[in-house]
Amino acid sequence: MEGREFYLDWQKDILQIWELRKSRLVVEAMLKGIDLGHKFPAVHVVEISDNFYRLSGGEVNLGYYDGGNHRSVSHFIKKAPLLCVHSSWMGINPYDFREIKDFELRDFADEFKLKDSLTHLPRDIAEKFCLENRLSVRDFLSQ
Repeated sequence: MEGREFYLDWQKDILQIWELRKSRLVVEAMLKGIDLGHKFPAVHVVEISDNFYRLSGGEVNLGYYDGGNHRSVSHFIKKAPLLCVHSSWMGINPYDFREIKDFELRDFADEFKLKDSLTHLPRDIAEKFCLENRLSVRDFLSQ
């Protein structure tokens, strides 16, 4: 089962996450990507029981653990199928999980994650997003 990909079904599956407070800007950028049909990388989950999953700590990506909390929240908002991969590693803090429905959007920018999210959008839409949110196109979009 480890490493097997599947799509989480919000109608029957429950997902718990370990970061409830997410950046509004990162989530908004991902929502645009979902609307455009972008396929996001899979999030790593541990199956606790039938139809009940927890995000694992994910994979080490550029020196930090990419847990998939922003991707999960964005797909939850849209009720879009979330690409998952089975994992056996529970993660950094296996006791601090909450149901995804309890997430909160906050007005802070996780600049690395926001830049990564914007690079998956078509250039013109990413530029418009930057302008609408008073972000420097030069800082967030490489040439």
